[in-house]
Amino acid sequence: MINSLDGKVVVITGANGCLGAAVSEKARSMGARLVLMDLMMPATQRPEDQWIEVDLLDLTAVIACADLVDRVDALFHIAGGFDIGPPVYELSEQQLESSFKLNVTTFQHVTKAFSSKMIRQRKGSIVSIGAMGAATGQAYMGPYCAAKNALKTLTESLSAEIKNEGVNVNCVLPSVINTPANRKSMPDAEHGRWVAPGDLAEVICFLGTEAARAIHGASIPVQALI
Repeated sequence: MINSLDGKVVVITGANGCLGAAVSEKARSMGARLVLMDLMMPATQRPEDQWIEVDLLDLTAVIACADLVDRVDALFHIAGGFDIGPPVYELSEQQLESSFKLNVTTFQHVTKAFSSKMIRQRKGSIVSIGAMGAATGQAYMGPYCAAKNALKTLTESLSAEIKNEGVNVNCVLPSVINTPANRKSMPDAEHGRWVAPGDLAEVICFLGTEAARAIHGASIPVQALI
């Protein structure tokens, strides 16, 4: 089936997080063989999954992880970070740099490590996670908005560079995702209007299927409808 991941090797970064777990569950249900990467591995693991503990900010370590995988059919880069901080005029260099490291540098490292495998295969899919709310600057979210916009642009550029090599590269732009961490940081928000991780996982996994082979460089908004 063209809308399945049956037999595909899918690498998922940030797999131990809430969204990563949802994407892993959906990809597994669609027949994928999973290579799951995170800074920390979960206490319990499925024996059929391949877990790799790695710091995505360590390029050498990420490249070494890629060497452990014979082939890669899809890369779902879930790892990233969200933060609400001080106004722009009070930002420290460290706060700005931290958001770019989590959201941009990690993407650059995993695509550097895994893209060449897909190019050699002349087939593959890469999906990054942007943010609908970062389309314009938001108060007290300057570093996050800037980093997610940079990630979106890098995704578009990578698509233009390797789409003729048979590799699809796309970005999803969720509104706020309904995770425990987001609910804790924004306790007074209307959580019911946020995107469920499972719904976002459906879109991400679809982009890894043959049914999405004609989609290149797209930034796809995903939001809950109430």
